[in-house]
Amino acid sequence: MGYMTVVTISNDGWEIIKRNQVEFIENIEAGMNGLNSINGRYSLDYVNEYSVGNFHCPMKVSKSFHADSPNVFWVGRNGMVQLTDANADTEKAIKEQLNKITESKKLINIYEKLLKEKLKQIKEKSKEE
Repeated sequence: MGYMTVVTISNDGWEIIKRNQVEFIENIEAGMNGLNSINGRYSLDYVNEYSVGNFHCPMKVSKSFHADSPNVFWVGRNGMVQLTDANADTEKAIKEQLNKITESKKLINIYEKLLKEKLKQIKEKSKEE
C-alpha cells in the first residue's frame, strides 16, 4: 500500500478554487508534505489550512500517512482535526484534540444507538415478510 492524504473543501470557496486550480493542487501537495501555508516551512501540525486566490482557507489538508495505518478525523464547523495525531505538542492543539475526541465519542454513541435500532427494525420487517 501507498500513502493517503485527506482534504476538506468549504463549498462556498468552490468558485474561487475552480478559477485557481493550479494553486489548489499546489496546496494539496504542500499539505501532503506537511508544509505550512503561511511560511512554506515544515509544520508539526498534521492538518494545515490553505488560502486559494482571495478566499481565506477554503481547504484543509492532512499530512500524508501510510494507508495501512488507520486514522480518525473530526470534520465540521469549517474545521478538521486529526484525532489520531500523537505528535500534538502545544497545549492548544492537545486541548482541541481532546475536546474533539470527547465530542466524537458522544456522536458515535448516538449514531451507534440509532443504527442498531434501524438494524433491529430491518430484521423485524424481514421476519414479517
